[in-house]
Amino acid sequence: MCLIVYKPAGKVFPNNLVEQAIQRNHNGFGIMAFVDGKVVSIKSPQSVPGYIIKKWRAFDGYDAALHLRMSTCGKVDVENTHPMHYTLDDGHS
Repeated sequence: MCLIVYKPAGKVFPNNLVEQAIQRNHNGFGIMAFVDGKVVSIKSPQSVPGYIIKKWRAFDGYDAALHLRMSTCGKVDVENTHPMHYTLDDGHS
């Protein structure tokens, strides 16, 4: 089962809790944040704690969500790592 952590702008989610979560959910990660009116996302099928924490800290001043994957089916690759990007019929994504 995957884990999603939501962090409001200006709040800090403790590093030790991120590290603990990665131990169990270590099949990729993604970060989504609302930055200057736009959704920004990064994702990787690799779960290196120091790298994830560094990227997560870059969004301390923004509303953000961290997705940590625990694979139950499908390959451990970038295509199966959230956040997924969708484009709607009207062009919004």
